[in-house]
Amino acid sequence: MTNTDTLGPVLSFAAQLAVQHPSLPSGAPSFHTANPKRLTLCLGGPAEVEVWREALHVSPDAVRFEERGGHYAFFVGFHAEVEGFEVDAFVCFNSADLAKQIAAAQAQEQEGAAA
Repeated sequence: MTNTDTLGPVLSFAAQLAVQHPSLPSGAPSFHTANPKRLTLCLGGPAEVEVWREALHVSPDAVRFEERGGHYAFFVGFHAEVEGFEVDAFVCFNSADLAKQIAAAQAQEQEGAAA
């Protein structure tokens, strides 16, 4: 089988999603010959991850949020099985405001634990 033959089903799945959900924000899709049932979407922001999650009926519990080593870097994304395909949708972004909010919440937790 050629790579196109291998990726045909996931490419069709991606096209089907575009037809079924034309208002979804576009992302940068990646397809993997090593795992031809995986669709990876790099999206433009956390709100776009949420829109995709809702459209694909993915549980909120599947969403991961991580701080990524300094410089106010964060990751938000989900991994889910949808119609027999693996879908990874994510965004990496920087936010000084969010970092400040997290630091304030952590300081408040520590003060509460110390009391």
